[in-house]
Formats: sequence, C-alpha cells, structure tokens
Amino acid sequence: EMRVFVPTDAPVKIIRLRLRNRGHRSRRITATYYCEWLLGSLPSIARRHVRCEFDEGAQAIIATNPWNGEFAGRAAFLTASGAVHGYTTDRDEFLGREHDDEHPAALRRWGLSGAQVAGPDACGACQLHIELAAGEEIEAAFVLGEGASREEALALAAHWRSLETINRAEDHLCDTWNRVLSAV
Repeated sequence: EMRVFVPTDAPVKIIRLRLRNRGHRSRRITATYYCEWLLGSLPSIARRHVRCEFDEGAQAIIATNPWNGEFAGRAAFLTASGAVHGYTTDRDEFLGREHDDEHPAALRRWGLSGAQVAGPDACGACQLHIELAAGEEIEAAFVLGEGASREEALALAAHWRSLETINRAEDHLCDTWNRVLSAV
C-alpha cells in the first residue's frame, strides 16, 4: 500500500509504504524513489547548474542550484525513513543511456553506486533494502522536500525521517480535512 501526502505545515512530500509478506517464506525487497531536480523555472537552463551531494549524517541527498538568483540559497533533499542502502545522483546510471523512464537500468540490478554528479544529468535516487519474514508487515517512507538553506534542508530531512513524525502529520492532515469537509 502506498500513500502520498503533503503535511499542512512543512515543505515536504511524504511517500509512505506499507509492505506485507503474505507468503510462507522470507522476502527481500528493494524500495526505490527517483526524482529529477528542476530547481529553477526552465529545465533547459536550470538543470545544467544543479549540484548534488549525499550527507551521511542526515542520510539525505541534497540538491542546490547556486546559479539561479531567485533560489540560489535554497536546497532540496531526498531521504528515507530507514538507513539508505544505495543512492545515486547520476541520471545516466539510474535510467540508462537511453533514459528509459519505463524500464530504468538501475532496477534491473542490485544496488546503486553512490555517484554524486552535477549538471544536466543530476537526479535523486535512493533505495531501501527491506527484509520481510513470512507474514510480517512493515512501514517505510521517502521524503522529498526543500529548505531555505542547506542547513534547514538537513534539519527538515532529519526531522521527517521518523515514522512517528510522519504518522502524526498524516493524522493531523486527516483531522484538518475532516474539519473542513464536515463544516457544511
């Protein structure tokens, strides 16, 4: 089961997964999230100036575009609720030389290289490797967001990696919509 939502009070998008092994043997699953950074108004101009790095402490990919005057100090991030097993910021590595969105090359092999690239082929891709025992159910999440600075982006990434924080935000969002929609 996958749920996607945006909390009412934070510049983040949550992709929440609930995985259940209905089989009689353990399973190993890789959950992967992929995004292409724009960080500007026109892809043909902005994408060539995007810089990416992986912050080990925050377990997050940080993307910036210092060339874009309006958003020069801002930073986008991609993180996950668990320890990131693999990541790449290289679109060629993830999609393959043909840039096939429907059949990404990275999903046909185990793991990502940890490449950190800049320029028009920058992307964000991170993977969680999940072990599920027979009958087990677990939750995991990916978080995509933006901060006013690199430091704020790292703080947001650290805060939103917690499944407890994500659960509270989803409950708050549901309560907010229930109040709005039940007012009539």
